[in-house]
Amino acid sequence: MVEFGILALLFTLIMFAIADFGMLLNGWIAVSSATREAGRRASMGENVQQVTDAARNFAPVPGVRPQDVKVVIDYCAATDPLCQTPSVTQCDVAPSDGTTCLWQPAFPTTTPPSPGDTIRVRVIADTFDVITPLVRPFFCNSSQPHCNVPLRSHISMRYEGPPPGP
Repeated sequence: MVEFGILALLFTLIMFAIADFGMLLNGWIAVSSATREAGRRASMGENVQQVTDAARNFAPVPGVRPQDVKVVIDYCAATDPLCQTPSVTQCDVAPSDGTTCLWQPAFPTTTPPSPGDTIRVRVIADTFDVITPLVRPFFCNSSQPHCNVPLRSHISMRYEGPPPGP
């Protein structure tokens, strides 16, 4: 009876851990898909608001409200393909990593991107909650009421410019 109790507790812990890991993986896949869609739209010349809306609506992250998904777009010169020193960073809500953002619904007039430049899009969902109390200590302090795990993804693409007009 005692052995069964110990094994049942261990088995339950493993089952909840598998369920939480599955939800985290599903959330990360949704963030990754939203990042690809936002990167594609940004590379085609859509403005920040359109890119942000596309990322939030393309692949909703389970357990995260769409308005809590943060989208950061970095515009870099063609000579900086890794986008280490962006010329302009735009976003609608500054992420918690200390990024300073310039919010404009359209491209900045001082340094608009030109075809061949690099665009890096980052999508961050940092309010994804781990729900199993026995698994929380592996991700954060167990005394906190919510254990938010940030889900992040980024993509770099070449800026193609806006589509030609009619």
